[in-house]
Amino acid sequence: VGFCAGALVATLWWGREGHQAPRAGALSPAQILRLRLAVRVLFLVTLLGYAAQLIFAVTRGLEVTDVAAVFTGANPVGDVKREYLRPVAGVTTLTQFGPLVMAGLMLLRRLDPGFPSVRYIATLLVLGTFRSVLYAERLALLELLVPLAVIALAFPRTDALTRTRARKAALAIAPLWLPIALLLVFGAFEYVRSWSSYYADANPGTSYPGFVVDRLGAYYATASNNSALLIEHDPRPSRVPYATGEWLWNLPLLERAVPYERVAGVDFPEAYESLLLRLGTPEFNNPGGILLPVFDLGPLPGLLFWIALGVGLTIAYRRFIALKASGLVIFPVLFIGCLEVGRI
Repeated sequence: VGFCAGALVATLWWGREGHQAPRAGALSPAQILRLRLAVRVLFLVTLLGYAAQLIFAVTRGLEVTDVAAVFTGANPVGDVKREYLRPVAGVTTLTQFGPLVMAGLMLLRRLDPGFPSVRYIATLLVLGTFRSVLYAERLALLELLVPLAVIALAFPRTDALTRTRARKAALAIAPLWLPIALLLVFGAFEYVRSWSSYYADANPGTSYPGFVVDRLGAYYATASNNSALLIEHDPRPSRVPYATGEWLWNLPLLERAVPYERVAGVDFPEAYESLLLRLGTPEFNNPGGILLPVFDLGPLPGLLFWIALGVGLTIAYRRFIALKASGLVIFPVLFIGCLEVGRI
């Protein structure tokens, strides 16, 4: 309700601009040049994050045989992640520029055919796939595909009439095939993530399709339940916000100088794990995103938080459909949050 109210306020306040027909001149030549430079720089920064991840993993003892064992299911993904791929605050986080780079690359692919965007896109998708498998983080790949898809929808190719009609038909029945696509993608990654490494042996006689459907549903159902658990059994001695500002507490310098535990009197991740051990399921630890502002800030501030998000996202969307440069780059990235907020 808060989010919808914020979206309505932003729509009424900033007017109801209509959707402009996508066109080759959506960005000026000067803007395209700046976009080229920004994409190249942030692409290198993203590669630096992946390179840092690899270097840290190798120095911790990761070998090619460990990687091969994950892909074959002989070695649980979680063990590799905990032992070799622990994040380094402020360094491995550089990989998070990937979605922004992907949005820029897809824009250049549509508006600047001379730019070698396909090469860049393929590199990021390959790296994202490896990270999704080795790091047990499907979102690493999805967060690259979502901006790409949003830009592709905003700037459809019109070079072939039949292709355009096929695309329109596919979009018309998207509510029917997208859930199936979600199940297929989820199932493909979950095979090496949990099925082949331990679940199949621990649950003989369970069918793989049944396992995939049950597990996907469990991720979303337990996310909402975990949010409710946090609200009813708040482990913090004092209400110092954590979930809505986790990125702040994890900043490299602040994390050491002013750790959350010292301010709030509790190690939140440890307390959350303990709560799941007592009242939930530690394996399904997604905290949900919809109720976390209420848990962190209280009912009224939590409502105001969602109103503010509704306003901000609607402004970005309005700028996106009006083909403004900032909206074209930022909204496709923010849209990832819209899709994932029910789970994380």
